[in-house]
Amino acid sequence: EREVRALAKFKDSMFGSALILALLALLVTFMLVLTYTITKPRIEQMEQTRMNLAREEVLPGSTDFQEVTNDSLHGGVEAAYQETGGKGYVFRVSRPGYGGPITFMIGVDPQGACTGISVLSHEETPGLGAKITESSFIQRFIGVTNANEVDGITGATVSSVAMRSALSNAFEAWEALTV
Repeated sequence: EREVRALAKFKDSMFGSALILALLALLVTFMLVLTYTITKPRIEQMEQTRMNLAREEVLPGSTDFQEVTNDSLHGGVEAAYQETGGKGYVFRVSRPGYGGPITFMIGVDPQGACTGISVLSHEETPGLGAKITESSFIQRFIGVTNANEVDGITGATVSSVAMRSALSNAFEAWEALTV
């Protein structure tokens, strides 16, 4: 009973409360680190799968890619991939949008025409700038060799310009890699 009273007195003291709180915080931190460590490889694998599917989507008929490194890649081009069967290139390009950066995956065939565009991430306004993700808008870019051939979306000038700019950057990267 004496020990129980001493324990209750310690628990009710400021030092005891602080120690209990610190131990709980340490336990929660440990659990978060453990969860992160366990889930990180799976999250990375899922992101890699998502990128592979996006590359295959924007360069139809492709299956295998090799990452290309070139010092001349610039203008928001974050990565370049060559399709190993000679079907073209795919570029991951990031451009500033109205709500923040917009990241695209863009396919370009051996003749320098756009084969597809996928919007990987954006924070554009729903109903306006987010229309850049709609297939009716993306289809306008298929087959073009000059990004300025396509009209933008009314009311979403910044988002439309970001998409045209990303496509122009992809065309410039394609030229740098194929010349």
